[in-house]
Amino acid sequence: MHLKFCRYLLGVHRKSASAGVRAELGRRPLLLSVLSHSAKYWLRLCQVDAESLVRKAYLDNYTMSTSNNGKSHLHWTTLIKTMFSNTSLTEVWRNQGSKYKNKIVKLFQSSWCTIYDNAWRQDLNRNDSKLRTYKDFKLGISLENYLLCGGNVANRKEFTKLRISSHQLRIERGRYTRPRKTPVEDRLCTLCNNGDVETERHYILTCSQFNDERTTLYGQLNSFTDLSALTADQKFIFIMSYNEGDSEVLKYILEFINRSHAVRKSLG
Repeated sequence: MHLKFCRYLLGVHRKSASAGVRAELGRRPLLLSVLSHSAKYWLRLCQVDAESLVRKAYLDNYTMSTSNNGKSHLHWTTLIKTMFSNTSLTEVWRNQGSKYKNKIVKLFQSSWCTIYDNAWRQDLNRNDSKLRTYKDFKLGISLENYLLCGGNVANRKEFTKLRISSHQLRIERGRYTRPRKTPVEDRLCTLCNNGDVETERHYILTCSQFNDERTTLYGQLNSFTDLSALTADQKFIFIMSYNEGDSEVLKYILEFINRSHAVRKSLG
């Protein structure tokens, strides 16, 4: 439900990569909050009165989880132990709690966010990742400024689709052809017939169908930076990151996307 709502906010389809959908909105899986609440509850259990019923129930669960000559079984306490063992807080588990509960919870949350962020980056770097270009300009999980700038929602959605590869360019459409996927090298642009694969870079930087729109865009962006001094990769990153969140740059990029999208749509 969380992912479905995030996709709804961004205006992208249900097959959009979850790693990109969450990252655009600065969101992480709700599971991380669940783990933090579980850790906080366990720390409280470790401090309650030894004669209380809930404390005795916990100790019984702990005993069962370590029975059979120390072999661990799948109990709630086993999962808590695993949660702490995957962080730098294993000593807290060995000591069965800590008097610095709030500090430990914050460290626990931070550790699991780091674990997720590292896994997120590895996911982006996979050879078969849908987010093959996203990793070049998305440096971390944070809410993007362009989502807060207002303006034309339709243009903003098209920009989102380009950023997280949830568009109709042939590099993506080729994933869903049947009976088999179209090989990447055969997902050619049919608008310019230059023999190039229709990727985001091709669409933004080189497709000859959008030369007029691109010339207008470059003229507008030159007041912010000298585009002629940038390499193709640097130019692409400048545009896709809208100069690291510059709302003035964003305005011109959205206008370019709107014009080029209209041209592409008219050509079928």
